[in-house]
Amino acid sequence: MSTFYREALKAALPGFNLEVNSTDSLTAGIINNTLISLVQFDPFNPKTIISSQISGLRNMNYKPFPEGSADTPPVTFPTLLPSNRPGESLFQHGSSPGIIIYHAHTTETFNPTAGENFTTDLTLTVARLAAELKKILEEEYGIPVLHNYKIHDIPRSGAYQEARKTVKALLRENPGTRIVVDLHRDGVPRGKTTVEIGEKSMGRIMMVVGTNYDGWEESLKAAEIINSSLEKNIPGLSKGIKERNLVYNQDVHPVSLLIEVGGHQNTLEEVLASMPYLARALADLYVELQ
Repeated sequence: MSTFYREALKAALPGFNLEVNSTDSLTAGIINNTLISLVQFDPFNPKTIISSQISGLRNMNYKPFPEGSADTPPVTFPTLLPSNRPGESLFQHGSSPGIIIYHAHTTETFNPTAGENFTTDLTLTVARLAAELKKILEEEYGIPVLHNYKIHDIPRSGAYQEARKTVKALLRENPGTRIVVDLHRDGVPRGKTTVEIGEKSMGRIMMVVGTNYDGWEESLKAAEIINSSLEKNIPGLSKGIKERNLVYNQDVHPVSLLIEVGGHQNTLEEVLASMPYLARALADLYVELQ
């Protein structure tokens, strides 16, 4: 037990001597059990002290990334799909990609497929969607795409700050980029993120526009073009546009989009089914910007 906790408990519970010889397990056990019965936590386990003070935490077994640690997460990615590794550019001789795709929340998954809401196995996350999107845009529309799948959301609280560093670096290296996409999935119930079109279930698409910076109207115009294309080509797939009084790093480029596809309760198959239509909408926007 650390000196900090020992001294704190001495101050709070006069008369208890926690200077127990580590070999005297019987005495330690008696003291430990007595304290647990009095204060409802184990004084030799700081985690139980914290959980006793936060409602609901006592029964929580939170394991956001069961494999590896936040410092050295194992990362896997589909090798059969073309995708740029972090920091890598396929565009030489001074040319730039037409579209950059990255993820502030790279580890977001689709739970029915992945079995969890977040993972560093990127074959199961939004990075898998982006790889498919890149493939369609390049093969069917001839638009060069740079997909950066660096993990920014471990820990999740600093994701947008970390992602900002990445996208600014990418734009310095590729100043001719026309469109920047931060690709996510939503976290609301399945009924709000799914549409039945024909006999196929598909993950719905929503554009989120931050309005707390100068020039946000340009991103709104771009989102409106995406939305119009989706409504024209496959009515019902788009959830429309949500404006929020935030930034979402959209101030780093005039045409910067945060796009959510499906939600955590969709399957990977359902959201992949939406990629051809999102690719078509992005291609329409790309042409509009020429």
